[in-house]
Amino acid sequence: MIEQMIEWYGKLKGLNYVILRYFNVCGASDDGEVGDSKRPSVLLVQNTVRGALGIEPFYLTCPSVDTPDKSPIEII
Repeated sequence: MIEQMIEWYGKLKGLNYVILRYFNVCGASDDGEVGDSKRPSVLLVQNTVRGALGIEPFYLTCPSVDTPDKSPIEII
């Protein structure tokens, strides 16, 4: 609903906008038993933290999703 309100307001005021959907925030336990431990991870926050701490290079990855170009980006 919020995205629809932003779209409506953008049309009303002639504003360009971008909607970033943020989900699947998680970490993992040190032993890898709990949470995402894939390397590289598909999670932006996890990759950002690993890159910022110098643990490994930053990767911007995403899973294949059911969109025309298989990316999680939706152009409205």
